[in-house]
Amino acid sequence: MQKRSPYWLWALLTAPAALWSYEAMSSDNARIFHILVHPTGEWAARALILTMMISPLVLLFRNAGWARWLRKNRRYFGVAAFG
Repeated sequence: MQKRSPYWLWALLTAPAALWSYEAMSSDNARIFHILVHPTGEWAARALILTMMISPLVLLFRNAGWARWLRKNRRYFGVAAFG
């Protein structure tokens, strides 16, 4: 099996932050940062929940390929939740 580059996963995980940054810089609303606090916090909470679900999912589905992929890449999800 060919090893894939993690850069596409990083691009996927940073896409919301890039969109929010663009929205913040292009908006003329003075309260844009206040408006963006809720969606960014919600995204971080969901990413953290997904990251914490990986270990139980791996235990439940030991031989599944997607479970091995999640276990191998769970650090990326955790860093994305922190960022």
